[in-house]
Amino acid sequence: DVYKRQHRWIDVGIRTTDTYSHFFGQDSQAAHKRATNSQYMNMHILSCKLALTIAEAKTSTIIMQGLSDFAVSLYQQPEVAQSCLQLQNDQGCQVPVLLAYCWHASSIGVLPESTAHDWMKLASDRSAQAIEPLREARTWMKQHWPNAEDLRETIKNTELQLELRLLDELESLAVTHRQDSIINSQCLPETRQNTLARTEEVLRDFALRYQIHIADDVRDLLATSCLKIASPA
Repeated sequence: DVYKRQHRWIDVGIRTTDTYSHFFGQDSQAAHKRATNSQYMNMHILSCKLALTIAEAKTSTIIMQGLSDFAVSLYQQPEVAQSCLQLQNDQGCQVPVLLAYCWHASSIGVLPESTAHDWMKLASDRSAQAIEPLREARTWMKQHWPNAEDLRETIKNTELQLELRLLDELESLAVTHRQDSIINSQCLPETRQNTLARTEEVLRDFALRYQIHIADDVRDLLATSCLKIASPA
């Protein structure tokens, strides 16, 4: 389609210009100063403008969708909730952050280090001080305080609201670092294969950073489920 043709042309244009710059021993700034009137420099300028326009338009569209809506839709996909809860119960996985990683990977791109660092710091604090204590309380009540089911349900709803609030805060941090996401993303057409590969890469990074094991079938499930939400049939 038009987008893919433009994207592929931009990639060729930038790569061509960079090749000439490096061949003559020029860095980016020198290339701009020394080759202002050359056809290669003109191609470089036009390519950069088009690339930024497409990237900014794409990022704005994704952010308008909202992390919370994406996370709820992903969680409702077949087998996703069961897989997430198993990761949470068996390995202490922070499910809201896992869903946020999926959103960022399938919608914006590979997480920059700045976003990953800030997400981990914020989520660890919110989880340790508020979310996990509520979860432990309602789990204890289920076994030892059966006649307080109404209060247990209230705690469960509060826990859910806190997780949704955390998702909103994670999205705000992603918006703050969105320019890093654009710069760090590879210039590749948005094909199904590329999106799946990027999402799986980000999930591997999540598992490594949070020291948990995500089985191949679970990672594939999450990646394909993300694609269904990002590109509905």
